[in-house]
Amino acid sequence: MAIPTNPIGLYWENYSTATLLVNLPQVHNVIFLFQAVPTETPSTTGNITYTRPNLYASNAALASEIATCRARGQRIILTCGGAGAQITVNSPTTQ
Repeated sequence: MAIPTNPIGLYWENYSTATLLVNLPQVHNVIFLFQAVPTETPSTTGNITYTRPNLYASNAALASEIATCRARGQRIILTCGGAGAQITVNSPTTQ
């Protein structure tokens, strides 16, 4: 799926989220899932992990809602890194 011509994004974080993905306004056609983090510090392998928000009892429940949003035309993008969780790319082979 390509990014929409006129994207209206929403940053959906996983530490205090109180709204299920499927309840987000559909006017937001790009949803950024915050935040995957490196599995090691400093990041040297590019491996990341994503912690499921507590709103969801299982990974399958979250995946189901992601599928519903995608079926409605909303794009879901997993963000990586952030404050205190930097991902370092030292060469093209580690990208």
